[in-house]
Amino acid sequence: MLEKIAKARNLSRVNNAVKRMISGRGESNAVSMADDVVNGYRKLSKDQHVAFFTFLFEKLNPDTDLVMTAAQNFAADSNARNYIRLQRVSSLLAKNYFVA
Repeated sequence: MLEKIAKARNLSRVNNAVKRMISGRGESNAVSMADDVVNGYRKLSKDQHVAFFTFLFEKLNPDTDLVMTAAQNFAADSNARNYIRLQRVSSLLAKNYFVA
């Protein structure tokens, strides 16, 4: 029972470490945060690796429809506004991260 709780805590910790690292908060401490992610990943069991990568894909993946629309708008009219929009929606901090 305690092992199951510890495994769940490890997964939660590594997911939160990823969120902290990409949030931009504490950029001067990014190396330490990346180290937290790597060390946390190493503590995960093999079955939790799938859960971790599922978290990355589902929560941190850009919205492909928004990226496509922004790219098409930029291709049609390469102005600064469309460029900025394309950069925003294609970053890892796209809609899914802030909505989740």
